[in-house]
Amino acid sequence: MAYILRVAAAAAIIGAFSFAGPANATPVTVTGSCTGIGPSAGLSGNIVCDMFNTTTYGASLTQMTLNISGSISGTITLFTGGSPATGLIGQSNNSFALTSALAGFAFPVGTVPGGPYLFTASGSTGAGIDLLPNTSSSAIAVTGSNQTGVMTNTTSLGGYETAGLGTFNISLDTLSSVQIFGTGSTAGGSQDMKQQATAVVTYTYDDGTPSVPEPASMALLGTGLLGLGMMIRRRRRS
Repeated sequence: MAYILRVAAAAAIIGAFSFAGPANATPVTVTGSCTGIGPSAGLSGNIVCDMFNTTTYGASLTQMTLNISGSISGTITLFTGGSPATGLIGQSNNSFALTSALAGFAFPVGTVPGGPYLFTASGSTGAGIDLLPNTSSSAIAVTGSNQTGVMTNTTSLGGYETAGLGTFNISLDTLSSVQIFGTGSTAGGSQDMKQQATAVVTYTYDDGTPSVPEPASMALLGTGLLGLGMMIRRRRRS
């Protein structure tokens, strides 16, 4: 009987370590720095983001997420000619196009004009305005923003990491137009609108730190130690 207990205890301990398996590394997330562009009329240029520095973190990327956002600010002026106008509303529509593909991401790539567009930032003058013939409104402040959903890249990471310092570009172009709503045969409007854009990039890597063992593995190890304790106690009684 003592022999059977010894064998059972040893098997339990060996099984505990066997089923525990290799420890998994802990995922770590860091946020990279991006320099936005604008505000400027007819925005066109590059958002510049820092690449993941493999030397600093001592690891390679496992995934990254990217969120590109845009906003507008400016004024719209409403006017009418020889006829009165009622309920005039001005709306500025500003389309942002990603002009170069980003490897590993499914963002649409387009041209200005033509599209497809990444997103549109819009803003309006608000409540309708009535105007007498040959008059205009004061410049009405307009703001608006929009942004893409977050997209994740796990398949093409090499272009976003480097051993040292480096950057990658997000190339954007914009198209801006103004729409006038209301009643008045000679009504119209003009805008002085500026666009700006920025991005947030998040990098994920494994830092090599073992994760906490699973509860099942710990329980199995405890069973093995309990069996070993019973074996030692029985030997002492013998």
